[in-house]
Amino acid sequence: MAAVDTIAANTAFAKVARVGLGNVELADVRAAALMVWYGQEDPTFDAVRGPHLDEAVALVERLSYYNVVPLARKKALKRLVQKLRAGVCPADKGTSFERNFQKYLAELQPLQSRDFEATMRS
Repeated sequence: MAAVDTIAANTAFAKVARVGLGNVELADVRAAALMVWYGQEDPTFDAVRGPHLDEAVALVERLSYYNVVPLARKKALKRLVQKLRAGVCPADKGTSFERNFQKYLAELQPLQSRDFEATMRS
């Protein structure tokens, strides 16, 4: 089983909170996606702060929608997002967040293939 780098993923969520989704590298979004899709641990937001914290929370939520995420994990991530949202305003996902997320989709799509999933879950 390929390991998910939880440190890189949590660092990526913190970076999104600091600078916004539109200003992070593909490697950051990739690390976050792999954690949400294939990880066993929840993202850690205890020390995450920044003017774009809402976008970091929205990223967890948006990534959790994918079919590659097992149902039990989706439920756990939904509870996490609800808990985090209690402390921040929701991102305006209809505009800049979604536009910024879309620019990473082509690179993230192969990470959801059955072949790739098999390497992560075997």
